[in-house]
Amino acid sequence: MPPQRIALVGTGGRALSFVEPVFAKYRAHNELVAFLDPSPTRMAYYNELIAARWSAAPVPTFAPAQFDEMLRATRPKIVIVCSVDATHHDYIVRALRAGCDVITEKPLTIDAEKCAAILAAQRESGRRVRVAFNYRWGPFRTKVRELLAGGTIGRVQSVNLEYLLDTSHGADYFRRWHSHLAQSGGLLVHKSTHHFDLVNWWLDAIPAQVFAHGALVYYGKQNALARGDERWTRYPRYTGAETGDDPFKLDLRESESFRKLYLDAEKDTGYLRDQNVFRDGIDIYDQMNALVRYRTGQVLNYSLVAYSPREGMRVTFNGDRGRLEYHEFIGSHMNRAVVSSEFKLEQHGSAEAEGEWIRVFPHFKPSYLVPMPPATGPHGGADEVMTEQLFSPLRPPTRGTAPPATNRARPPFSSASPPTVRSRPARRSSSPTSSRSGPARSASASSSDMRTSLRVLAGLALGIAVPGRAAPAFAARTFDLTPPAKLGAFAAAAGAGFDLGTRPQGDAPFYFSVAAPEGNYRVTVVLGDAAAPAATLVRAESRRLMLETVRTAAGAFAERSFIVNVRRAALPPPPANAPGADTVALKPREQGSFTWDDKLTLEFNGPAPRVRSIRIEPVDVPTVFLLGDSTVTDQRSDPAASWGQMLPRFFRADIAIANHAESGETLKSFLAEHRLAKVLSLVRRGDWMLIQFGHNDQKANWPQTYAEAHTTYRAYLESFIAEAKLRGVQPVLVTSPERRTFASDGKIHSTHGDYPAVVREVAAEENIPCLDLRAASAAFYEALGPQRALLAFNDGGKDATHHNSYGAYVLAASVADAIRVQVPALAAHLAPDFAGFDPHRPPPLESLALPPSPVRTDEKIAGN
Repeated sequence: MPPQRIALVGTGGRALSFVEPVFAKYRAHNELVAFLDPSPTRMAYYNELIAARWSAAPVPTFAPAQFDEMLRATRPKIVIVCSVDATHHDYIVRALRAGCDVITEKPLTIDAEKCAAILAAQRESGRRVRVAFNYRWGPFRTKVRELLAGGTIGRVQSVNLEYLLDTSHGADYFRRWHSHLAQSGGLLVHKSTHHFDLVNWWLDAIPAQVFAHGALVYYGKQNALARGDERWTRYPRYTGAETGDDPFKLDLRESESFRKLYLDAEKDTGYLRDQNVFRDGIDIYDQMNALVRYRTGQVLNYSLVAYSPREGMRVTFNGDRGRLEYHEFIGSHMNRAVVSSEFKLEQHGSAEAEGEWIRVFPHFKPSYLVPMPPATGPHGGADEVMTEQLFSPLRPPTRGTAPPATNRARPPFSSASPPTVRSRPARRSSSPTSSRSGPARSASASSSDMRTSLRVLAGLALGIAVPGRAAPAFAARTFDLTPPAKLGAFAAAAGAGFDLGTRPQGDAPFYFSVAAPEGNYRVTVVLGDAAAPAATLVRAESRRLMLETVRTAAGAFAERSFIVNVRRAALPPPPANAPGADTVALKPREQGSFTWDDKLTLEFNGPAPRVRSIRIEPVDVPTVFLLGDSTVTDQRSDPAASWGQMLPRFFRADIAIANHAESGETLKSFLAEHRLAKVLSLVRRGDWMLIQFGHNDQKANWPQTYAEAHTTYRAYLESFIAEAKLRGVQPVLVTSPERRTFASDGKIHSTHGDYPAVVREVAAEENIPCLDLRAASAAFYEALGPQRALLAFNDGGKDATHHNSYGAYVLAASVADAIRVQVPALAAHLAPDFAGFDPHRPPPLESLALPPSPVRTDEKIAGN
């Protein structure tokens, strides 16, 4: 494999973080083909450096105005951007449009408009953008993640993070170009990105609302004068000035690398690296606070001070089973400059190094220190991990584990491997205002893929209002079901009650409904009985499986949570004289169903259903939208079932499954009936869209909706994908499950023709995941054999297309496993008890306790 060609934009001090690993460790697999910088002097310094240290030939150099010429002349595969923050977007956008991947120093950019430009260019080009977040990969910070993921302190409820920059490291930002908001966006963009990225990763949670405040209280001329430090304001820069005992002085002549990189380069650009920190014109903050509420309910209280006498970080996590404290006070964090062994800027006034430690305080037990080996290397060894991910051809797998989540019942299959973690980088908030924000997708263990980070940037970066999916306008409600006589039958006036003529009575199943507007809701149930053992299974809406049977002993109770999506048929009306509709064209059988009504309905079933309480609260969480036909939809009554209505059981209580599939649907009819319009009216950036069609599209005897595989069907698939990508939604294609058509050799004979192959081809061309449910379903049926396979299908096996609860459950487990392997960002939301599934070895029917719902029908399902 030829080396990957790399162009480096910006040759200041940070550039060495990329130049050094390319030449020192990964030279056989990477080739640096261009430097671009406004200063010829700085580029000459780097060429001298690589010649002296690695005997390398000079790298061609270019001025900023020659960027496009550089791309044409050197043909890089990757462009690394280390320029002034405010220029990142320009280089990133142009590199993407030229067909290059991009690695950028943090931050991605400094405002929402520039971020939007990057996102648009990424979508258009299909290339990759990564931000070099390295901080998380130090061993102590990784250990914090592992402890939280393991449930050491239970569910985390709140986080407090205080970061202190001392009067060496912190002051240095006020000497440099970073001291101007227009160039850096301020420290809540430039510096706090590290910390927000850490917390988002530690919690594996998405910010929903941010309040923030910042002020300049220490640096700047007026603050110095107010303290009586007028003597330190008398010179605009330090080098060559009579600085006396000024503890903030920095003489560029005292460091060879600083002299060559900055002092000698002043003739090129006029940039002064050693400006007085107590001068006029500084407009960034040195003291910042943010209060962040996450979609999953946790709260972060964040503080950054840039004028502390000591340097480090103190983080505390409060969980429902204890507290975890992480301290990192290691003295002043020094700029590596260019040659770290040669650069020794004094650590003026820094506290003695205190090291790092993690202490756990369990409830009702003694606290303990977590044993850890000493951290070594830049950023505690994190830099080596990052550069290995960026430059090594043999990257190690992403490290870390899935975060803690609500416990689910153990499934009847064994684990394969832990799910891949995802990351959600964030930015700053700089004014006392609130905003919504959203997720970003994972790139690798050491760098965060920023393709979908606009709302994160706007939320934790800018504090400006950006549209997001708000939680529904619904006041959280808690219902005590002990004794049940306190609650009556559901009535619109009361807005809650037992439904369908049922109520808790003996071991019979019952329904409970609450009037609720469209949106996502976290439902928390306390299950059990004070006097007797209980065994409770929970479904929602039209028989969506939320919890498998939860068993409790007499006098014991279990709390479980899950997310329920509620929707209406109404659409935003089109403008006057515009085509469209103000409602989905529902089929007669959908009218009045739990799928489209004005309630959130829960079904409590199982051998001995017992419910102590129900709490329903609105939430703003990412959503997986299911688009498909009768093999995907929420089948409304037994004995039929589809994999889409079983899928919620396989996910944690931090994501919603919105099943918009319907029986008899094709790509054409899904569009014509305004079902796609409904989905597109609800999606938000960072959501997922699983698309499975084919069963009905292949029917040439349905002339109005027939779509030939290689032409019309392909074109419609591509249009659905384009609509998703346009909105920052991740499309995932799913091949249709096979019909039960055994050949004489005991193998499944495919009835889908070329349709599955076209799905796979389109997914490959669009560079999106494809979940091969056709193959998984065939393996499942063949594992059972022709006779036992009847046990997985509707109507006692008379229906060879549609499944019963057993068959639907196995197909849903197969979909979840494909997600685990192929969609890492979504896999991070899988339930902690699900670590893999093999359809070649399905669980026996007897091992699954999925009792029928009270609502049954003999109605024939649309489609076949």
